[in-house]
Amino acid sequence: KILKAQPNNTVAWMNKGYALFTLERLDEAIAAYDRALEAEPNNTIALTNKAYALMALESYPAAIRTYDKAISIEPNNTESLNYKGIALVRNDQYDKALAVFEKVIQMDPNNVMAWTNKGYILYKQGNIDAAIKAYNTALSIDPGNADAYYGRLEAIRIIWPHF
Repeated sequence: KILKAQPNNTVAWMNKGYALFTLERLDEAIAAYDRALEAEPNNTIALTNKAYALMALESYPAAIRTYDKAISIEPNNTESLNYKGIALVRNDQYDKALAVFEKVIQMDPNNVMAWTNKGYILYKQGNIDAAIKAYNTALSIDPGNADAYYGRLEAIRIIWPHF
């Protein structure tokens, strides 16, 4: 009802997009975020949420372009950078993703997500010792982080298969 009365209400379009995303109606969610962006083209939250929906559709190149737009508006937005890195990983662009995660770590040395994702890339590239160090750094920041713990365990199993 709000959107009928206020068709340019950015917040209402973003809320609709979020609701549609949680219902896994991803194309409709993207359309709602696009409507929000028509009213506010530089809304980085709408851009980031749209990119996240694009990732859920496995439209990684489109997600990367959308994250790039959000990052061009807010270059220090570590959330957008982290998710851009994940989209790059899922698009098999490991070197570019690694550079993104290293940038996040420079900006925020306590960013567990970036350290964990860096560990994953290093693991995938066969650099097991560096992967374990990245996972250990993530765990030193957040000892209960399940992703870092599992990643470190998988990396250790490469070195010690019976572990």
